Amino acid sequence: MKSLCRMNGRWLLTALLLAALSMTGCSGNDVSAGPAGDPGAPAATADPGAPPVAVGSPGTSPGTPGALVDPETPVPASTTPPPEGTVAKALVVTGTLVGDAAAALTGAPLAGVAPASGTPTSVPITETVASGQVAVVLIDETGSVAANQTVTAANGNFILVPPPGHTYVLLFRDTSPTGRTISPLIADKKTGRISFSLPVGSPDLNLGNITFDSQLGKAWTWTDVALAPPAVAFPFTTIEWRGSSDVPTEAPPTPLFGAQPFTQEMMLFEEFGPEAMPAAAAAGFTPFPQPQNAQSGPAPAQLEAFLAQAGVAPYPTRLSNVNDTNPWKGAIEAFLGHALIQPPAGVPGPAEGRPSGEDWAQQNWDQFFPQKFFKTTVAPARNNGGFRDAHQRHGYSVGEFAPGGLYHNVAGVLPGTAKGLAIQLHPNMPIQNPNSVWTFDGTLPPKLLQARYGETVLMRNYDALPIDITANNGFGRHTITTHEHNGHSPGESDGFAGAFFFPGQFYDYHWPLQLAGFSNNNNAAGAINYDASDPKAAMPCEAGETLPVLVNGVLTTRTCQDGRIQIPGDWRETMSSHWFHDHMLDHTAENVYKGNATMMNYYSALDRGNEAVNDGVNLRFPSGTALNWGNRDYDMNLVIADKATDQAGQLWFNPGRHDDGQLAVQALHRRARAQLPFPHPERLGVAHHGARAGAAGGRLRR
Repeated sequence: MKSLCRMNGRWLLTALLLAALSMTGCSGNDVSAGPAGDPGAPAATADPGAPPVAVGSPGTSPGTPGALVDPETPVPASTTPPPEGTVAKALVVTGTLVGDAAAALTGAPLAGVAPASGTPTSVPITETVASGQVAVVLIDETGSVAANQTVTAANGNFILVPPPGHTYVLLFRDTSPTGRTISPLIADKKTGRISFSLPVGSPDLNLGNITFDSQLGKAWTWTDVALAPPAVAFPFTTIEWRGSSDVPTEAPPTPLFGAQPFTQEMMLFEEFGPEAMPAAAAAGFTPFPQPQNAQSGPAPAQLEAFLAQAGVAPYPTRLSNVNDTNPWKGAIEAFLGHALIQPPAGVPGPAEGRPSGEDWAQQNWDQFFPQKFFKTTVAPARNNGGFRDAHQRHGYSVGEFAPGGLYHNVAGVLPGTAKGLAIQLHPNMPIQNPNSVWTFDGTLPPKLLQARYGETVLMRNYDALPIDITANNGFGRHTITTHEHNGHSPGESDGFAGAFFFPGQFYDYHWPLQLAGFSNNNNAAGAINYDASDPKAAMPCEAGETLPVLVNGVLTTRTCQDGRIQIPGDWRETMSSHWFHDHMLDHTAENVYKGNATMMNYYSALDRGNEAVNDGVNLRFPSGTALNWGNRDYDMNLVIADKATDQAGQLWFNPGRHDDGQLAVQALHRRARAQLPFPHPERLGVAHHGARAGAAGGRLRR
């Protein structure tokens, strides 16, 4: 029996792969008059904007934060009922449905309507409702439809004649076969109340212009029409309420090709497997392979062979390499139809994408010279060629990765290798085209960097994406920059959004991986654990391993003792679970959603990744015991993301939704919904990180 599930205290804090979305809707509306050619439309004023609160799910109180009273609480009607034997006068409720605020970035304004200054464009119903029609439905306290009318973009006017003396909710529904509820009308913007009463003796009610927001699921009047509180509790659970989980992507539903939830084994991450930094550039190193054409990256076999080479060339330098030329320079110039421009320093089209000069020099290069390095590339989707099999610390031979273990078969089908693994959202679904998905190495499984505090790592990241900026299957930018999220990294290696580089180039990211407080400009005053004497501030290590360490500001070689090498800095600042991802200016969401993201584990004296080490410092999180550090038998990296596809099953994203993000329709773990392969799932915990691109990441312990 395996140990019961336990959760460590790791949390990724932030905005693939990622589920965790922070969604915001467009507020306001630009319509200042009724639809052109409709003399019956009520006079309108400038839209005061969306209500300050979003409507909650049915049966809940959507009141403002801190409210002490449920806004849906009934308030007995004060109107005296008519004398017995008389018939109450029927009420007339009128209004005009103008359009959808949520589609403001993708649609056109209503014909003949001038936009109001400073407010987003409201678009016709046809932009977000498949049928082009909306049913305006008034439901009473019995759950019955009291009145309804269908409106269109051409004529949004409605006239409802409900009986007075009842409590109502006004719903807007799509008349297409889905019949989904788009939104209810908010009756009170201050509290978010949606139920209201129409007492006997009430005058006719003109709601005026109404805007709905199909993204946030709410609708509001422009003129704050006063609607009386409910006289009785409204039975929210008795009415069809389909819109709360039907957030549109403005595309047809994702076809599943017969795929069912929880029908494929969870795929574990593939380690980058850093190598020791060599003393010099590798001799006879094959250069970065040429693209097949302007719309493609290199041939998969050539890219695999390039990445599989030992060593690195050209050799990393403190200053950006502006003397060597981008190997794709000729292909780029042929596509552009002109020569690349001569920069102030270096050659036209330099090999390295890091800007030139001292401002972008690698900081503390001599103090923290890279001890380990790895090379990778953000590349179009391809089958995994298996070269990283040899870089897995577990070697598919120990612990749960050994034959017969839980994870020996990659994705449940490939014994002891990732070779041959294609990129699919599910085995029933189509293989992704090269430019539908862009990942590190261009492959699955998604990648993992195992790093140790105190051991400086250099990542050389190549851009293998198409030269043609339009060769992206509709979304994603071929210029990239990599951000190690929440890492204590120097600015030139932090993935600044404007420090992006181009196809064919590489960028050397220098990550010292030191504990915060290790130095105060080499001054003991203000530094923490300056003499590197605290046993809680340390790197886990192998017997006989050495490491250059700053001790009292002087580089000193230390040897592994009791499984650790002590380093300077504040152990209370120890971090554990990180991720790194694309940070391209204005295109982060697209690129991360497309696959440009991976995980990173920090190992330390507190978390050695070996649950058997009981030295009074190691927290002994569930992990395994086969390796001295960094066991992953029971330490699960987990990324959850929501994805949508087009009708051919290719990954799809709406780049027009930059203001409010996109909530897609299928929740995926790494590449699909997955059955957690644990015999004891009673106590699973997950750390999470939210991003507008729709990804959440963390680590599970069991």
